[in-house]
Amino acid sequence: MIQFFRDLSMRWKVVSVVMLVVLPVLLLSTGVVMVTDVVSMRSGLAERVTALARVAGINTAAALAFMDEEAAEEVFNALGSERDVLQIRIRTFDGKLFARYRSREARHELRLHRIDRYEAAHPEIMALGRLSAGEPLTRFRDDYLDVRLLVSVKGKALGVMDLQYDTGELRQRILCQVVLTSVVFLCGILLAFLLAVGLHRLISKPLNAVAGAMENLASRRDYSIRLDAGRADELGTLIRAFNGMLEQIQLRDEDLRQARDAAEAGSLAKSQFLASMSHEIRTPMNGIIGMAELLWGTQLDERQRHFVRTVQVSAESLLGIISDVLDFSKIEAGRLELEHVEFDLHALMGRTSDLLSETARRKGLELMTRISPHCSSRVMGDPGRLRQILMNLVSNAVKFTETGYVQLSLSCLEETEHEVRVRIAVRDTGIGLSPEEQSRIFDRFSQADSSTSRRYGGTGLGLAITKQLVDLMHGTLTLDSLPGHGSVFQIELTLSKASPGWSDQTLNLEGLRVLLIDGDREGSARLIDDCATLGIEVQQVPDLGEAMELALTLAAGGNGFSLFVLDAAQLPSLDLPVGRVLRDLVDQAMGAVLLCEHRSAGAKPSGWDGLECLMKPVECQALARALGVIIHGSPLGEDKAFPELDRPGGEQPSLGLRVLVAEDNPVNQDVIESMLNALGCKAVLCADGQALLAELARSDYDLVLMDCQMPLMDGYETTRRLRSREQARGEYLPVIALTAYAMEGDRERALAAGMDDYLVKPFKLADLAEVLRRWTVSG
Repeated sequence: MIQFFRDLSMRWKVVSVVMLVVLPVLLLSTGVVMVTDVVSMRSGLAERVTALARVAGINTAAALAFMDEEAAEEVFNALGSERDVLQIRIRTFDGKLFARYRSREARHELRLHRIDRYEAAHPEIMALGRLSAGEPLTRFRDDYLDVRLLVSVKGKALGVMDLQYDTGELRQRILCQVVLTSVVFLCGILLAFLLAVGLHRLISKPLNAVAGAMENLASRRDYSIRLDAGRADELGTLIRAFNGMLEQIQLRDEDLRQARDAAEAGSLAKSQFLASMSHEIRTPMNGIIGMAELLWGTQLDERQRHFVRTVQVSAESLLGIISDVLDFSKIEAGRLELEHVEFDLHALMGRTSDLLSETARRKGLELMTRISPHCSSRVMGDPGRLRQILMNLVSNAVKFTETGYVQLSLSCLEETEHEVRVRIAVRDTGIGLSPEEQSRIFDRFSQADSSTSRRYGGTGLGLAITKQLVDLMHGTLTLDSLPGHGSVFQIELTLSKASPGWSDQTLNLEGLRVLLIDGDREGSARLIDDCATLGIEVQQVPDLGEAMELALTLAAGGNGFSLFVLDAAQLPSLDLPVGRVLRDLVDQAMGAVLLCEHRSAGAKPSGWDGLECLMKPVECQALARALGVIIHGSPLGEDKAFPELDRPGGEQPSLGLRVLVAEDNPVNQDVIESMLNALGCKAVLCADGQALLAELARSDYDLVLMDCQMPLMDGYETTRRLRSREQARGEYLPVIALTAYAMEGDRERALAAGMDDYLVKPFKLADLAEVLRRWTVSG
């Protein structure tokens, strides 16, 4: 009931309150008036009939004393002129009827018969025991009044007189009184209702004005609205307070608007600064990385190669810092969008470990990868961003671990028909973190402490970006760590499974037999256990001689090994008999791979060149990828989104293209021209857009490399004019954007200007070769 009343509108609340007050008062007052009138009318009738009975008793007392029935009846007949007298009777004390009068009106006949029947059925009512001299007995029956009194002379009782009087007129008067009272009651209710409705307007009108103003505020956000507060009651106080609140909100809204404009201006300035910073840093870095790559391909001694590699690694580290800053800016602005493509999760984790294995080896750390074979490999998501997350976590673990190991593991928590929930853990034996350090480790520009920052370097953005990327993937990132006992970073993600038939390239490893020649018993035991889950049987022999004896014995019985995993340190020369026998065994098998101490292993003995090299300790997934290379010619599960390990100076194809280059920076001109020459292309350089358009008018070219930022005429305007000219001539020339801008929207801006592709500085020779190959093949 209270809930119902609370949900009523203000109008009906006011009406209900008034009616709940008025209704009981009216009901009580009309009830009291009605009861009082009925009691008064009954008492008045009783007194009048009693008086009539007394007169009859006095006038018949003498007749009763002398037993003169005629005289008594004459008195009764005289009293019978009262139309509502039903009958009068006098009985002696012995019960005999002395005299009687009965109304002769037809309307009383039926009632008299009912009286007779009632008295016959109840003889006890005729008893005289309750009568006393001078005190009549009055009783209201259903439709008549019965009065009984003693008839006496000089105090001597002579008999009993009964007088029945019709109460029909009394009932009609009572009915009229009830009707009149009900009409008065209903009129009072109606009047109270009308007054309540009028009162409601006095209250609801200002409240409706306040509600309307609030709706306008919600829809139009116009805080300049003010209400009329020309009243002195509580509603006037409410309206004045509401107007004051609007004034405060208007002032605060103006302050917030100014603060927002300032923040947007600051954000725009920051974005412009980041874009400019990216451009200004990437432009000279293109020269540094490009020249270092070109220099790597020349004839260098080991010391010079070390210097070149140091320059390149340092430049790429700086480029990584710039990328972190730009990524953080995109995430903070809400402009970072995730891809949703199919990729191989197992391969991605294995390649991440490969990229950092050399860094771990140089620090004397063991970098292990543990992937549950029962966890789905083909999933959908953003492989590039997931690789970035893993690279951040694993590289941090390697950076902050001095001794021991770093382990990257994958396990399946839950798997359904369409989804798989996985846990990726990065465990290390590094410096560890205190609870206070853990509370701020994911904050931007934060590391464990200042001494760590000085010792290990870094911007403090890596983990902040990692945490935000995991949140964007709707996953969770947790940390468990103790100072001096290492750390465990755990990621839980729900990934969609790739559609069936995504990759036609499948590899059944069941039943493969591998001979592992390696003295590391602990690492070999781990490899044997992991490979067993994939159906690969690995047999480990520590010594080459013992392994050769076992292999020859099994080969003679037709049960030879499918693959040989050879310790590079034990690899014999083919000039020796044992080398030639081992070569024959390898040729009869599917192939062989080498175990090397590090990726830059020295020259192999003659005849063993071309074998895949796996770093110690070898992981099951790395061995499976090597099998993919041997069987299919390429690593199984290779993803285009995952770049190859950086190996500068690789052999590149000769493309034989005529390329027109628009580039204003002299160093970048040298880099691009040298790279194009290395790819067998003829390059013509222009310093601005006007010179490029003039050159195109004189000669034909296969492709244009267009710098976006140039003096006189930038790349965007140059491309628009080029496309306009081509439209008139019915020609088309591929234009590739070269830009140091890598912010959100830069690629779209280049494509909107009419360019066909987008190459961000600094780029490598392989990147340039790929884009040239793509557009010359498609053209």
